[in-house]
Amino acid sequence: MASLQQTDAAMRELVKIGKIAHGKLAYFAGVLSIQTSVENNAAMAVVMRKYAFTPLPIDREVLRQELKAATQGNGALSGGIMSSQLDTLYRIEQLWNAGIIHFNTGYTFESQCVWRKSTVSAIRGMGYKTVSFALHIYAPQICKILTIDRWHILYFTGKTNKGLTVKQYLDIEQRLLDACELVKFEAATNEQDYWLLTYAAFLWEATRLDHTLFPEKQYETDGSYGKLSCYI
Repeated sequence: MASLQQTDAAMRELVKIGKIAHGKLAYFAGVLSIQTSVENNAAMAVVMRKYAFTPLPIDREVLRQELKAATQGNGALSGGIMSSQLDTLYRIEQLWNAGIIHFNTGYTFESQCVWRKSTVSAIRGMGYKTVSFALHIYAPQICKILTIDRWHILYFTGKTNKGLTVKQYLDIEQRLLDACELVKFEAATNEQDYWLLTYAAFLWEATRLDHTLFPEKQYETDGSYGKLSCYI
Protein backbone atom coordinates (compact mmCIF):
# COMPACT_ATOMS: atom_id res chain seq x y z
CA MET A 1 0.00 0.00 0.00
CA ALA A 2 1.20 3.51 -0.80
CA SER A 3 2.32 5.58 2.16
CA LEU A 4 1.06 9.10 2.86
CA GLN A 5 4.31 10.41 1.42
CA GLN A 6 3.84 8.41 -1.79
CA THR A 7 0.20 9.47 -2.03
CA ASP A 8 1.18 13.09 -1.56
CA ALA A 9 3.80 12.78 -4.30
CA ALA A 10 1.15 11.35 -6.65
CA MET A 11 -1.31 14.18 -5.89
CA ARG A 12 1.40 16.77 -6.52
CA GLU A 13 1.96 15.34 -10.00
CA LEU A 14 -1.30 17.07 -10.93
CA VAL A 15 0.43 20.45 -10.62
CA LYS A 16 3.11 21.21 -13.21
CA ILE A 17 5.49 24.00 -12.22
CA GLY A 18 5.87 26.59 -14.96
CA LYS A 19 2.63 25.59 -16.67
CA ILE A 20 -0.98 26.79 -16.34
CA ALA A 21 -4.10 24.82 -15.45
CA HIS A 22 -6.69 24.67 -18.23
CA GLY A 23 -10.17 24.38 -16.83
CA LYS A 24 -11.80 22.81 -19.86
CA LEU A 25 -9.39 19.88 -19.63
CA ALA A 26 -10.24 19.41 -15.95
CA TYR A 27 -13.94 19.17 -16.79
CA PHE A 28 -13.15 16.73 -19.59
CA ALA A 29 -11.18 14.49 -17.21
CA GLY A 30 -13.99 14.69 -14.66
CA VAL A 31 -16.66 13.36 -16.99
CA LEU A 32 -14.28 10.73 -18.40
CA SER A 33 -13.85 9.28 -14.90
CA ILE A 34 -17.33 7.73 -15.02
CA GLN A 35 -17.33 3.93 -14.73
CA THR A 36 -13.69 3.41 -15.57
CA SER A 37 -10.30 2.96 -13.93
CA VAL A 38 -7.80 5.67 -13.05
CA GLU A 39 -5.54 4.17 -15.71
CA ASN A 40 -8.15 4.52 -18.46
CA ASN A 41 -9.18 7.95 -17.21
CA ALA A 42 -5.55 9.08 -17.47
CA ALA A 43 -5.14 7.61 -20.96
CA MET A 44 -8.21 9.48 -22.18
CA ALA A 45 -7.09 12.70 -20.47
CA VAL A 46 -3.88 12.57 -22.50
CA VAL A 47 -5.94 12.36 -25.70
CA MET A 48 -8.03 15.37 -24.69
CA ARG A 49 -5.03 17.65 -24.18
CA LYS A 50 -4.82 18.41 -27.89
CA TYR A 51 -8.30 19.93 -27.64
CA ALA A 52 -7.34 22.51 -25.03
CA PHE A 53 -7.22 25.26 -27.65
CA THR A 54 -8.68 23.35 -30.59
CA PRO A 55 -12.40 22.62 -31.06
CA LEU A 56 -13.56 19.06 -30.63
CA PRO A 57 -14.04 17.19 -33.94
CA ILE A 58 -17.24 18.00 -35.79
CA ASP A 59 -17.64 14.28 -36.40
CA ARG A 60 -18.12 12.88 -32.91
CA GLU A 61 -17.19 9.40 -34.07
CA VAL A 62 -13.62 10.65 -34.59
CA LEU A 63 -13.32 11.54 -30.92
CA ARG A 64 -15.00 8.31 -29.85
CA GLN A 65 -12.48 6.26 -31.78
CA GLU A 66 -9.55 8.26 -30.41
CA LEU A 67 -10.67 7.59 -26.86
CA LYS A 68 -11.39 3.95 -27.58
CA ALA A 69 -7.91 3.46 -29.04
CA ALA A 70 -6.34 5.05 -25.96
CA THR A 71 -8.06 2.67 -23.55
CA GLN A 72 -7.84 -0.62 -25.41
CA GLY A 73 -5.98 -3.15 -23.31
CA ASN A 74 -5.93 -0.98 -20.20
CA GLY A 75 -7.72 -3.28 -17.77
CA ALA A 76 -11.18 -4.76 -17.69
CA LEU A 77 -12.98 -1.42 -18.08
CA SER A 78 -11.52 -0.56 -21.48
CA GLY A 79 -12.99 0.22 -24.85
CA GLY A 80 -13.76 3.93 -24.81
CA ILE A 81 -16.75 5.85 -23.49
CA MET A 82 -20.52 5.88 -23.38
CA SER A 83 -22.56 8.02 -25.77
CA SER A 84 -23.80 10.09 -22.84
CA GLN A 85 -20.21 10.96 -21.89
CA LEU A 86 -19.46 11.96 -25.47
CA ASP A 87 -22.48 14.27 -25.42
CA THR A 88 -21.28 15.80 -22.17
CA LEU A 89 -17.80 16.50 -23.56
CA TYR A 90 -19.34 18.59 -26.34
CA ARG A 91 -21.69 20.26 -23.88
CA ILE A 92 -18.71 21.20 -21.68
CA GLU A 93 -16.95 22.82 -24.62
CA GLN A 94 -20.00 24.93 -25.45
CA LEU A 95 -20.51 26.03 -21.85
CA TRP A 96 -16.81 26.75 -21.35
CA ASN A 97 -16.58 28.85 -24.51
CA ALA A 98 -19.69 30.75 -23.43
CA GLY A 99 -18.19 31.48 -20.01
CA ILE A 100 -21.04 29.73 -18.22
CA ILE A 101 -18.81 27.24 -16.39
CA HIS A 102 -15.59 28.20 -14.65
CA PHE A 103 -13.47 27.52 -11.58
CA ASN A 104 -14.21 30.64 -9.57
CA THR A 105 -14.76 28.46 -6.53
CA GLY A 106 -13.42 30.47 -3.62
CA TYR A 107 -11.20 28.90 -1.01
CA THR A 108 -13.65 27.59 1.59
CA PHE A 109 -15.69 24.41 1.77
CA GLU A 110 -18.88 26.48 1.80
CA SER A 111 -18.03 28.53 -1.28
CA GLN A 112 -16.92 25.46 -3.19
CA CYS A 113 -20.16 23.68 -2.31
CA VAL A 114 -22.11 26.61 -3.79
CA TRP A 115 -19.95 26.48 -6.93
CA ARG A 116 -20.41 22.71 -7.22
CA LYS A 117 -24.19 22.90 -6.93
CA SER A 118 -24.46 25.59 -9.63
CA THR A 119 -22.03 23.75 -11.92
CA VAL A 120 -23.93 20.48 -11.63
CA SER A 121 -27.08 22.38 -12.59
CA ALA A 122 -25.31 23.86 -15.62
CA ILE A 123 -23.73 20.70 -17.03
CA ARG A 124 -26.22 17.98 -17.87
CA GLY A 125 -24.30 14.72 -17.59
CA MET A 126 -22.11 15.69 -14.62
CA GLY A 127 -22.95 15.16 -10.97
CA TYR A 128 -21.46 15.91 -7.57
CA LYS A 129 -18.74 13.29 -7.98
CA THR A 130 -17.50 14.32 -11.42
CA VAL A 131 -17.64 18.06 -10.75
CA SER A 132 -15.76 17.57 -7.48
CA PHE A 133 -13.17 15.52 -9.34
CA ALA A 134 -12.79 18.29 -11.92
CA LEU A 135 -11.82 20.71 -9.14
CA HIS A 136 -9.56 18.03 -7.65
CA ILE A 137 -7.68 17.99 -10.96
CA TYR A 138 -7.78 21.75 -11.58
CA ALA A 139 -6.69 22.97 -8.14
CA PRO A 140 -5.79 20.10 -5.79
CA GLN A 141 -3.92 22.43 -3.47
CA ILE A 142 -7.07 24.40 -2.54
CA CYS A 143 -9.79 21.80 -3.11
CA LYS A 144 -12.02 21.42 -0.03
CA ILE A 145 -14.82 19.35 -1.56
CA LEU A 146 -14.32 15.63 -2.05
CA THR A 147 -14.85 13.10 -4.81
CA ILE A 148 -16.97 10.28 -3.45
CA ASP A 149 -16.69 7.11 -5.52
CA ARG A 150 -17.53 3.45 -5.00
CA TRP A 151 -14.51 2.82 -2.75
CA HIS A 152 -15.47 5.61 -0.39
CA ILE A 153 -19.05 4.33 -0.41
CA LEU A 154 -17.76 0.85 0.42
CA TYR A 155 -15.57 2.24 3.20
CA PHE A 156 -18.51 3.91 4.93
CA THR A 157 -21.49 1.71 4.05
CA GLY A 158 -20.07 -1.73 3.33
CA LYS A 159 -21.71 -1.60 -0.10
CA THR A 160 -20.48 -0.52 -3.50
CA ASN A 161 -21.90 0.42 -6.93
CA LYS A 162 -24.66 2.22 -5.12
CA GLY A 163 -26.20 5.37 -6.54
CA LEU A 164 -26.31 8.26 -4.10
CA THR A 165 -28.85 11.00 -3.58
CA VAL A 166 -27.41 14.45 -2.99
CA LYS A 167 -28.16 14.11 0.71
CA GLN A 168 -26.35 10.76 0.88
CA TYR A 169 -23.40 12.16 -1.04
CA LEU A 170 -23.07 15.11 1.32
CA ASP A 171 -23.38 12.82 4.33
CA ILE A 172 -20.56 10.54 3.15
CA GLU A 173 -18.49 13.57 2.17
CA GLN A 174 -18.75 14.91 5.73
CA ARG A 175 -17.82 11.53 7.15
CA LEU A 176 -14.84 11.37 4.83
CA LEU A 177 -13.78 14.86 5.89
CA ASP A 178 -13.88 13.68 9.50
CA ALA A 179 -11.90 10.54 8.60
CA CYS A 180 -9.30 12.70 6.85
CA GLU A 181 -8.91 14.77 10.00
CA LEU A 182 -8.37 11.56 11.99
CA VAL A 183 -5.69 10.34 9.59
CA LYS A 184 -4.08 13.77 9.76
CA PHE A 185 -4.09 13.64 13.56
CA GLU A 186 -2.72 10.10 13.74
CA ALA A 187 -0.01 10.86 11.20
CA ALA A 188 1.01 14.14 12.84
CA THR A 189 4.73 14.75 12.52
CA ASN A 190 7.05 17.69 12.21
CA GLU A 191 6.98 17.26 8.45
CA GLN A 192 4.94 19.35 6.02
CA ASP A 193 1.17 19.27 6.19
CA TYR A 194 -0.48 17.41 3.33
CA TRP A 195 -3.31 18.58 1.13
CA LEU A 196 -6.79 17.47 2.15
CA LEU A 197 -7.01 15.46 -1.05
CA THR A 198 -3.92 13.49 -0.08
CA TYR A 199 -5.66 12.13 3.01
CA ALA A 200 -8.82 11.33 1.01
CA ALA A 201 -6.77 9.54 -1.67
CA PHE A 202 -4.88 7.61 1.01
CA LEU A 203 -8.17 6.28 2.43
CA TRP A 204 -9.42 5.52 -1.10
CA GLU A 205 -6.32 3.46 -1.87
CA ALA A 206 -6.49 1.61 1.45
CA THR A 207 -10.10 0.58 0.85
CA ARG A 208 -9.48 -0.36 -2.79
CA LEU A 209 -6.53 -2.57 -1.91
CA ASP A 210 -8.59 -4.33 0.75
CA HIS A 211 -11.19 -5.36 -1.83
CA THR A 212 -9.45 -5.56 -5.20
CA LEU A 213 -8.40 -8.62 -7.15
CA PHE A 214 -5.19 -6.80 -8.08
CA PRO A 215 -3.61 -5.59 -4.81
CA GLU A 216 -0.26 -5.03 -6.52
CA LYS A 217 -1.75 -2.25 -8.66
CA GLN A 218 -1.14 1.05 -6.86
CA TYR A 219 -2.47 4.02 -8.80
CA GLU A 220 -0.91 6.37 -6.28
CA THR A 221 2.56 5.39 -7.46
CA ASP A 222 2.25 4.34 -11.13
CA GLY A 223 2.13 7.80 -12.69
CA SER A 224 -1.56 7.76 -13.65
CA TYR A 225 -2.39 10.87 -11.64
CA GLY A 226 0.28 12.88 -13.39
CA LYS A 227 -1.34 12.04 -16.73
CA LEU A 228 -4.65 13.41 -15.43
CA SER A 229 -3.10 16.85 -14.99
CA CYS A 230 -4.81 19.71 -16.81
CA TYR A 231 -1.64 21.83 -16.76
CA ILE A 232 -0.31 22.70 -20.21
